[in-house]
Amino acid sequence: MTPEESMHASGTADTEQRVRRSTPGQKKYMEIKNKRKAQENERDMLQEIMAILKAQTDILMHLADLQEKQLEG
Repeated sequence: MTPEESMHASGTADTEQRVRRSTPGQKKYMEIKNKRKAQENERDMLQEIMAILKAQTDILMHLADLQEKQLEG
């Protein structure tokens, strides 16, 4: 892989190159765009975590119900 190919293999390196040769306005735009993408990624990750926690809560509630039924007789 050539150095140029390895630079383009990474979206981050590509973005960094664009930011370096950009105007201040373009740099600010790219910073905002990158921040928004990071926020979207974090939101998606948190939604996945919440789904996992809900599933675990449902399992625990079911187990508690089963235990209660067993104790009742």
